[in-house]
Amino acid sequence: MMAFLNKIIPYLPLEILNQIASSGSSQLWYNMALALPPLGRYSLRSYVQERMKAKFLKKIMKTLWNGRRVVRWILPNGKYHSPNDEPAWIMYYENGSLKRGERWYKDGKKHRENNQPAWIIYNPNGSKECEAWYKGGKFVK
Repeated sequence: MMAFLNKIIPYLPLEILNQIASSGSSQLWYNMALALPPLGRYSLRSYVQERMKAKFLKKIMKTLWNGRRVVRWILPNGKYHSPNDEPAWIMYYENGSLKRGERWYKDGKKHRENNQPAWIIYNPNGSKECEAWYKGGKFVK
């Protein structure tokens, strides 16, 4: 672990690196990834950030008062985030087997890559009722 930290964050004092490495706090590790600066010609920041986010995502499943089930992926900072192009938010109809809607997020903002919709609403028969495309939280189409 220390070798990894020394390569990624060479400018931090050894005492701080030891404290980070021995910490079991997911929030500390997540914040460290967000603060990571670009290194040399190539920036590892986005790569390391995405790996850290994936490591600390929490899957929360809940049944609402109306019987609908909701599945959410949340980062330690409380924001929705889609892992590996999976929806960060899924709601099911009361029967629990058919999806009512799906939403994709990146760092708490509606977002989806590769010209795919970031918000989909389904009819009770499973067909798509509505789709919306977002990039960085902004409506595209």
